[in-house]
Amino acid sequence: QTRENGAFHPEPWDQTLGQIAQTLRTLRDAKRLDHVGVILSSHMTNENLYAAKRVFSELGVARIVFQRPPSGDSDAFLIQADKSPNARGAQALGISEGAKSLLKDAADKRLRVLFVFTQDLVEPFGEARGAQALRQLELLVFLGTNRNRTATLAHIVLPTAVYAEQDGTLTNYEGRVQRIEAALDPWGESRPEWQVLSDLAGKLSLNVSFVDAASLFAEIGQREQPFRGMTYQVVGEQGAMLKG
Repeated sequence: QTRENGAFHPEPWDQTLGQIAQTLRTLRDAKRLDHVGVILSSHMTNENLYAAKRVFSELGVARIVFQRPPSGDSDAFLIQADKSPNARGAQALGISEGAKSLLKDAADKRLRVLFVFTQDLVEPFGEARGAQALRQLELLVFLGTNRNRTATLAHIVLPTAVYAEQDGTLTNYEGRVQRIEAALDPWGESRPEWQVLSDLAGKLSLNVSFVDAASLFAEIGQREQPFRGMTYQVVGEQGAMLKG
């Protein structure tokens, strides 16, 4: 979907990804990819986090971070303050945490394009800090499963699949990598994030492509040391611990 005069208008995936790719190509050719930022979410699977890191890094975007939602109640036994399922996975993939510096640069108009995955940035940072910064962007692309305040401010919204609609893995706070399996086909036009990113990479003529979640996770097991040697078969039903 694209937004014009405050209203969202559906557009074909191919056309929308083409528009995004053209903007990124223009910035790359002008050597201005430092004006592009990516904010991932600790709700994303390991596969989706890795796909984003791989595609944007291959393009030449350096500013890739992840953001957690606000902390909740906790105790000293079972309940964790972090209510998201995969902050440990993002850390294991070497992704830095925290969106503050990107939002500051957006507010100061030193950032032109921002990709936000899943996470609402207005809730943790507030209207004055979060929403006002996002409004300064020339292009805000939101990819997620649910409408939130950040999505309503985005120029382009790309619907992504929920957990029950995709295969993948999550890493719990102890460092155990565990499987999730699709129970349903993605609803409507939604897609797993890795598929959206693979299609975008194709539009940008990058040497990156992903076929399915299983082969993508096997690539993680080959390229990322904490996941070294892991495949879906190795993870199995009991999970597998991160290395080191």
